[in-house]
Amino acid sequence: MKILHTVASLDPSSGGPARSVPQLALALAKRGNEVGLWAPGAEGRRQKGEDGSREAASMTLLADLDAEEASLIRVLSGSIEEAFDDFGNPDLVNDHGIWLPCHREVARICRERGIPRIVSPRGMLEPWALNHKKWKKRLAWWLYQGKDLWDAAALHATADQEAAQLRKLGFKQKILVAANGVMLPNVDKLKSEWRTALFLSRIHPKKGLPMLIEAWARLQPDGWRMRVVGPDEGGHRKELEARVKDAGLADSWSFEEGLEGADKWRAMADADLFVLPSHSENFGIVVAEALACGTPVIATTGTPWEGLLKHRCGWWVKPAVDELGAALNEALGEADKSLLEMGSRGRRWVARDFAWNGIAHESQCFYQLLLVKEPDSHGGDG
Repeated sequence: MKILHTVASLDPSSGGPARSVPQLALALAKRGNEVGLWAPGAEGRRQKGEDGSREAASMTLLADLDAEEASLIRVLSGSIEEAFDDFGNPDLVNDHGIWLPCHREVARICRERGIPRIVSPRGMLEPWALNHKKWKKRLAWWLYQGKDLWDAAALHATADQEAAQLRKLGFKQKILVAANGVMLPNVDKLKSEWRTALFLSRIHPKKGLPMLIEAWARLQPDGWRMRVVGPDEGGHRKELEARVKDAGLADSWSFEEGLEGADKWRAMADADLFVLPSHSENFGIVVAEALACGTPVIATTGTPWEGLLKHRCGWWVKPAVDELGAALNEALGEADKSLLEMGSRGRRWVARDFAWNGIAHESQCFYQLLLVKEPDSHGGDG
């Protein structure tokens, strides 16, 4: 099968899709598919190898992929028309994200060329996300976004929670529910003088960090430090730093730039606890990554991580100060041995249920089903 994945950015600082989409593309390529990957501004592969049979390694650095792995994916450059011409018309396109001009262009060219298009909203249709910059999104919906979504052959959700929201919005297409996968890094946990809680994600209002600051300030835990690691969006970090200072937490809180590759895995492995207090996440890949490092997690019901309770590897609470504070109070009071046991259970869960090969198999089967007959964009059970 010839599959083209499109995404708004391959820069890891832009969020989870810049990591998860290349990983999915790689897993599909390893299953024998011809896979292309395009994002605006990507540096594609146009040179031929010495024998002329395959292109040289991609010039684009793909998050968490080494050069050999990246070479299995055709990273395409230029406009979307140039990418299609370079790759050749695919059997189908999986577009990750909505709202931006690049997604509108993908919808247009798929419509013009009669190519089935699957849209992965990536949490952008969740209630919190829809209410963020609400009037701008309502205008975009009326002008083009609603039509582009209704015209899609199918939709992709990363969790049942997101699929239910798509149905609530009235979409009738078939829905693939397939989680993001995660690598299992080979890193040992190291013990330091301080016990460390870690937040590692974009520093954005939807991540709920003001709640975390207030909850932490109420507890004032001895012997713990809080690391907030990630790229700043819209100056939100400056606001948070002021809150930390006003709360008297400056000595135990640090704000750091985003980490990738080995540095990211090291930070996650060294943490005693991972915290993601988000108001809304369609998946929250950092939760899976932290669990893969053997670190227990506090996440909110704004994320689809109820399995933290079932698998006894963390806490899943409402995105509110009191509930978050109660979870922190319990977690920060756990003995080292107890946290390590929770982390071990989480790592086993991720290894079993979030392996990329299995997720790629689910996706490939769904793609093939769509291609059996002309997709019905207004029918199907999902």
